[in-house]
This record gives sequence, structure tokens and C-alpha cells, in this order.
Amino acid sequence: MKFRFCGERDCPDWLLAEIVLLTKITSVKMKLLVSNVIKDLLGSPLDYAKVNKLTADAKLDANDQKICIAIISFFITNAAKNGIASLRCVGSKFFLKNDLYVCILFCLLNGYPDIELSNLP
Repeated sequence: MKFRFCGERDCPDWLLAEIVLLTKITSVKMKLLVSNVIKDLLGSPLDYAKVNKLTADAKLDANDQKICIAIISFFITNAAKNGIASLRCVGSKFFLKNDLYVCILFCLLNGYPDIELSNLP
């Protein structure tokens, strides 16, 4: 299956296999984690103590934390590389069961355009 955020290429198998880890993190903590990963991508060092705190409730071990960071980094960098500037969450059932940021990542994975990133809380 081809994905827009991957430049119309296949998504890596490791990402598809591990994306379920993101659903274990609450929406508030996902927002903070995504924010920290973005700062890391922009040059600030990633604070692993903060990552431990943010993922403590989800009971993720160090390896799972690194996988979550890698998934988020992969989505953001590839979306930017391939010009994905807007998103749309389709299916209210999916959106109601999952937090906003997991929904955003899902939409990136499936290449849905429509919700402007600047309009997100």
C-alpha cells in the first residue's frame, strides 16, 4: 500500500507493526511528546527524563519509548519532505476513540488532506 507522506511509496513495516504503541499514550501526554520530538528535530536535545515522565502511565520501557520517538520523528520528517501540510480525520468513530494526535498520525499514514495544521489546538 502506498502512502502520501512516504512520497507515494510503501510505509516501512517496522512503523506499521509498532504504531499501536502510540495508542497507549494519553492525548495530553502525546501532545507534549510530539512537541518535544519537534524541538529535537529543530536542534534542541531531547530530554529523556521528560520522555520517561510522559510515558510512565503507559508503562512503556526504554525500547518502546525510543520506538514511539522514532515513529513520531518519521511521520513529521516525511510529511514535511513530501509536502503534507494539511490533514483530515475521517470517521467520527475513529476520532472519538482516539486522541487528536494519534488521529493526526493516522491521517498522515493514510494521506488524508483537509484539516489545516495551524487550526489544531
